[in-house]
Amino acid sequence: MIQQLGPASLFCSFSSAETKWNHKLRILGKLVDHKDYSDEELDNLNWDEKCRLIQSDPVTCARHFDYQFNAFLKDFLMSEIAPLGKLKDWFYRVEYQQRGLPHIHMLIWLENAPVFGVDKDEDVVNFIDQIITCRKPDNDTELFDLVNRQTHRHSHTCRKKPKKLCRFNYPQLPMRSTQILHPLDDNTSDTVIRARKELWKNIKNKLNDLKEGEDVTFDQLLKELDVSEYQYILAIRSSLNCPTIFLKRSPNELRINNYNPACLQAWRANMDIQFVLDVYACAMYIVSYISKAQKGMSDLLRNACAEAKEGNSTIKQQVRDIGNKFLNSVEISAQEAVYIILQLPMRKSSRNVVFINTSPPNDRVELLKPLSEIEKMSDESEEIHSGGLLKRYVERPDSLNNITLADWAAWYNSSGLTKYKKSVKKSDIDNLPLEDEDENNDDDLGVQNTESCVSSKKSIKKRSHARIIRSVWFNKESQPEKHYRELIMLFARWRNEQADLMGAYSSFQEHYEARRDEISEQMQQYAVCSEDLNEIQHHLQECDDDAYDTIAPATQDTERRDENEGNTDTHPDLNETYDVSEDLGIPSRLPNNEPLILNEMEDNEYRRLVQMLNKKQREFFYHALHLMKISDNPFYAFLSGSGGVGKAAYLIKGNTIHSALSIPASQSLKIYKPLDSGRLNTLRCELGALKLILLDEISMVGNSMFTVQLNNRLKDLKGSKDDFGGVSIITIGDLFQFKPVMDGIDYEDVGRKTRQENRTLYVRGVQSTWTPIKPITTQFPVASAKTVHRSQGDTQTQIVVNLNSNRSFPHIHYVALSRVTTIEGLYITDLCEDKISVDQRVVKEMEILRTEQSLNLCFKPLYMLDQSDLKVCYLNARSLHKHIEDVRKDINYSSIDIVIFTETRFNSSDTDDIYNIDGYRLFRNDVSQGTGPGRPYGGTAVYSRVPLKEGYPYAHNVNGIEFTIIKTESNAHLNIIGVYRSPNIAISRLLSSLRSVLDEDSSAQNIIIGDFNVNWMVESDRQSLYNLMVVQNHYRQLIKGFTTDNRTLIDHLYTNLIEEEIEAGILETYFSDHKAIWASLRT
Repeated sequence: MIQQLGPASLFCSFSSAETKWNHKLRILGKLVDHKDYSDEELDNLNWDEKCRLIQSDPVTCARHFDYQFNAFLKDFLMSEIAPLGKLKDWFYRVEYQQRGLPHIHMLIWLENAPVFGVDKDEDVVNFIDQIITCRKPDNDTELFDLVNRQTHRHSHTCRKKPKKLCRFNYPQLPMRSTQILHPLDDNTSDTVIRARKELWKNIKNKLNDLKEGEDVTFDQLLKELDVSEYQYILAIRSSLNCPTIFLKRSPNELRINNYNPACLQAWRANMDIQFVLDVYACAMYIVSYISKAQKGMSDLLRNACAEAKEGNSTIKQQVRDIGNKFLNSVEISAQEAVYIILQLPMRKSSRNVVFINTSPPNDRVELLKPLSEIEKMSDESEEIHSGGLLKRYVERPDSLNNITLADWAAWYNSSGLTKYKKSVKKSDIDNLPLEDEDENNDDDLGVQNTESCVSSKKSIKKRSHARIIRSVWFNKESQPEKHYRELIMLFARWRNEQADLMGAYSSFQEHYEARRDEISEQMQQYAVCSEDLNEIQHHLQECDDDAYDTIAPATQDTERRDENEGNTDTHPDLNETYDVSEDLGIPSRLPNNEPLILNEMEDNEYRRLVQMLNKKQREFFYHALHLMKISDNPFYAFLSGSGGVGKAAYLIKGNTIHSALSIPASQSLKIYKPLDSGRLNTLRCELGALKLILLDEISMVGNSMFTVQLNNRLKDLKGSKDDFGGVSIITIGDLFQFKPVMDGIDYEDVGRKTRQENRTLYVRGVQSTWTPIKPITTQFPVASAKTVHRSQGDTQTQIVVNLNSNRSFPHIHYVALSRVTTIEGLYITDLCEDKISVDQRVVKEMEILRTEQSLNLCFKPLYMLDQSDLKVCYLNARSLHKHIEDVRKDINYSSIDIVIFTETRFNSSDTDDIYNIDGYRLFRNDVSQGTGPGRPYGGTAVYSRVPLKEGYPYAHNVNGIEFTIIKTESNAHLNIIGVYRSPNIAISRLLSSLRSVLDEDSSAQNIIIGDFNVNWMVESDRQSLYNLMVVQNHYRQLIKGFTTDNRTLIDHLYTNLIEEEIEAGILETYFSDHKAIWASLRT
């Protein structure tokens, strides 16, 4: 726009004052607090409350700012009031301050405004005095308050080391009247210049000493400086490098920034306004300032590319590294993000802009015609590109033969012929006229050329306001031929690009020289400062940031102060860095990382560890094991205990949550990032059959990690909407140990008041009257030391603990002292007893867990049965010879009166001493030794701790089926019959054997218990057995759940006792694929 329209008249900045705008706070109050605040209530809100409202709804804030400025532009600046004069053209850009709030930088072209260097300085000064001032209002209280916000107040951000002067040029120089001062003449002697510079130094020192608002007139100031006004002006000119405007200013207005009274009262926030003296300064400083946020990003990415190439990484990892460098080096506020997401315009102008691709044909990128049109063309046709600006220019009507490409692009619209429609002025989202629908377009000139228009089916209209044209603008020094070709193409008429641009000349430069006057005349309309552009672009790259401070001092002052204050993290739980690999589908871990660890324990080691469990531990173990084997529904349990009680008796060598489930460690835990399909499939291959997760050190797993990351990742892994994807979870740990880092605890309920009341206290300094005692110390190997936090979960035989600290950390003493296995291995150098503390929230939570949410076991331990009852238990042990030690160590079996084991696989040569259990009498029903090697299959063993009737038990094996008959002295009327039928024995032989047993004493009370190898769950399998036992003999089968790990019910318990006399159930086992079944007879 500067190139085509010339220098802008004014440069303005309009800042945001959201904490001062009650109309916006009132809107936010309704939306955020659902309350209609009065003006008095809004005035009484403190800074924190106002910031809370603003931070709570950045969408409303951003949209309101956009709407407010466009209303200010349309209904005020462009209204009949015209506080700055009639706007001919304008351009604005939305920028963002360090604090994240938007502000406007605007260039304004005014109608009939004087141009410096063309009009007289007096005309320019008179114009400036009409619209720009820095005066301090006398009688207008409202304006006085607004101007007070415009007043600069020094801070350490004003002085950039090693400079001692204010970088924003405050205090400004008092002047009797507005003046444009020029640097001293070049022929001024060095002696005179040095004298005037010395005087200038004295003037600045005097002004720096003046207090704001000091009641001193301009004449009094000159008198105190002992200079005349002429000498004062010459001293100022000695400090100048270019023409500069100095506003009329009293000594008590030294620090008031420029403003327009009407605009300041309408906008009601800080503003800057400058008259633009020359196009060079406008381009070099203003354009650079508008785009300064992007300065240096190219260098940053260039260095990132170089670093990525130097590293030994794959292409994908290089993309990840460069992307992360870019993302983590760019700061963007919430409101700027809203502008981008909602596509609110971040720049607007009064003119439409059109780009003319002046590159040679071979260097252009053109759009192809639709495939349907290409297919209809002849094979010889080369017109495959859709028509663009250049093609429409070539095909222009004959009546426009003498116009240039620049004129065509700037002034003419070409569109398809349509039926007449009523002219309706279109507006954009802000109700501002669209750039190509200007309010003066009613007089568009229709160009009539029937032959051309009809053949091309185009309607040509001339605009009332020209577009701004842009082109490649080749550098004259580095690409002279392309430069001159471009000038001919833009500013000379032609029809055939290939023939006309070169013409009959040997070079484009020669052609240009022949038509220099014609082209130069045309260029005056579109390239006012074209000869300066290359030099201007060069200086833009070298522009110092300090130059911005003189363009918009009020805006920059606020920016520097906010930058100096630093960032206040309103979301401390969010990570500061971002990993783009999750968005790009690039694995965040390197290929040489350790794979997922899936350790499998040896059977003997597994059984040895279970044998070591105490009563409580075995209960929890059986509870979890049983649910894992028989239930399709997930279960969730919390296993807690203090350090050293055996929660982690075996070092499972597991993975972290992050590595096992591919959860990024560098992103916010509150934001879940799904895996791409490739990595999700890989994870499913590794963990697709996952049923249970043991989550250790649960005290350090926070709410977001647990409910957001773990929950959602398992849902994706299992493809299920159930909580945690239907995976069971056992959490293990001690809540009295350390809490999560960068995450909240799941039971946390704490507000600001509680945080303030529990703020950490610091000890006061050492008393000077104390006598220091210096003991002789022995240095421990510090290289072996670790923090208490790092030691959580460790177990050591010897440790040295030093808990000296000025702060009190809850549970740190407990964690540190519980790392050692014996008290003899604990050495304490400094216990720091006064810092021992416990988090009361943990105390409360543990009390709730112990009293209200204790674990309800899914089975009944056999030692909990009534001791007065006769208790019978049966188990297919799958080699009691191998598992006798497991039976001996299990308190459940030692609580039973009669225990029947089948598939004992005893050899006849085995002595009873091998299998004896203290307190029990053993009866063996061994099967005969086969001819092959190894132990025989089958065999029954009965252990009894109650007196048995004489002659019992005895073996009654029929048809290859093992029957063991048992009678006790106290229940002589009751037969307990142990059964084992091999799956190799036909079901018909089982039925025949059962009939013979039942027929021996049809009136007796019986409990028939054993492994029948008939799946009671399948009706077709059980039908014959059901008919015999239930239908014909009226027995009840009491076992209802799965009795094997294969989810079959092949171990049965039949009885003809009434329901009140007997109770039955299932007991889980870990050493056999069968479960034990039991019965308790009430006596």
